Amino acid sequence: MIVACAIAFAENKAGLQGTMRILYAFQGTGNGHAARARAILPELSRYAQVDVATSGMNSQLNVGFPISHHYRGISYENNGQGRISYIKTVRAFSFVRAIRDIRSVPLTSYDCVVNDFEPITAYAALRAGVPSLALSHQAAFLSRGSPRPKNKDYLAEGVFKWYAPASAAIGFHFERYDSNIITPLLRSEIHDAKVSNEGHMTVYLPGFDDQYLANILRCVAPKNVHIFSRKVSSIVQRDNVTILPVAHDTFVRSLLSCDGFLAGAGFEGPAEALHLGKKLMVVPLGGQYEQWCNAAALAKLRVPNLTRVTHRESERIREWFNSPEKVELRFPCVMAEVVGRVMAFVNRHR
Repeated sequence: MIVACAIAFAENKAGLQGTMRILYAFQGTGNGHAARARAILPELSRYAQVDVATSGMNSQLNVGFPISHHYRGISYENNGQGRISYIKTVRAFSFVRAIRDIRSVPLTSYDCVVNDFEPITAYAALRAGVPSLALSHQAAFLSRGSPRPKNKDYLAEGVFKWYAPASAAIGFHFERYDSNIITPLLRSEIHDAKVSNEGHMTVYLPGFDDQYLANILRCVAPKNVHIFSRKVSSIVQRDNVTILPVAHDTFVRSLLSCDGFLAGAGFEGPAEALHLGKKLMVVPLGGQYEQWCNAAALAKLRVPNLTRVTHRESERIREWFNSPEKVELRFPCVMAEVVGRVMAFVNRHR
């Protein structure tokens, strides 16, 4: 039925193009949101006029579309050793600025908001009574069917519900745990990629200091390590460890040709590694409940995780990297289903 909706919209797109306006908003606190925007925006733009809004300052990936509206929002700060610093995060947040930004969102120009866990436009839509659709990984946690860690955090559960509220929700997760949950929406350069193995480890752990990671991960020598960092603007070489700036093409090349991926327990990065058949180990960020939920889901798939990255854990990292064991999940292309569901929602609320 959903695919049929997508086909119907494709047949009528000439009549819809230019008459339907969507504000697509995504949270800029991580590259996963930007990666999903990069995948869906070209397809969604085939059926409606789409403008892009974002908030937060932590994402480095270019979504390939101009950003029409950028808001300060919330940017998460970390302590350099794998934990969120709530003190730094709160200090960097301006409540007055957020209220002003919410009031300034020009929602009269749009038929609806499609929201990837972005709070400014979410509350602007709620305030103005404009239809909004949550389209995010976080929306999957509105279902009780999504895996949780053993120790449930009820305050964080409230964040899932109220951080970016919406009229309806479509969530992405590693498996279809409920009817409103879809498997990962992968970028075409990942979904259809040619995979190789050049033997290196690709690392994306933005919650850790670069030099701290380099000192620990040198343990896998003589094999090479590629650490992607938000804090460097040029390549830094330390023995067998290369620290690189976060850039879309460079990261994709490293991931496609790596032997193993060591990453935070986010969603998009681990999903891409699983689809590519790469060895995967995750480190959930301390104080980030969503990542502990993801780690619980990945543990059910037999993906190993670390609670911390220290010299004491270096032997376990080396054993994992040298092991032939890996988990591979080939995710189907769900773009038609996603676009069909989004456009069905928009059409119902026009």
